[in-house]
Amino acid sequence: GLTLNWFNYGFPDMTLGQHALAHVYHEAPYMDQMLAPQPLTQVNAKLASFGAELSDWPQSIVYANFCDFRGTRSLHLVLQTEQGLATVFVVPADNQLKFEHHFSDGTYRGRSLALKTADLVVISENEQDLQQLPAKLQQQLKFI
Repeated sequence: GLTLNWFNYGFPDMTLGQHALAHVYHEAPYMDQMLAPQPLTQVNAKLASFGAELSDWPQSIVYANFCDFRGTRSLHLVLQTEQGLATVFVVPADNQLKFEHHFSDGTYRGRSLALKTADLVVISENEQDLQQLPAKLQQQLKFI
């Protein structure tokens, strides 16, 4: 028989950045109630399923949960920075979304990095976060 995956059928050309922004907006109304400091050991337990480990992170991680990126199990992190909050998604590299290095809308800007086994997507309202976080994460995130 003929089967259609309606979720993917509706937006076949959606990019990684567009999906990440949509995810941020979808969770925004209730994200504040969900923010609480996450021990690095718990964050690393979740990162382990992607073959990754955060070796050291001095700033507070205030959210760490699995999420769905168009059928791909991913990890959603929210980091406390000097400028406010920044969102980071760890998405397996075999995701079906078009990769883009830089993206933005009227409120948020983002950067994506293609790492060993995952794409890293960083989103913030603050340009300084986007200049600093990707390099810091790339340095501290080890793939094992």
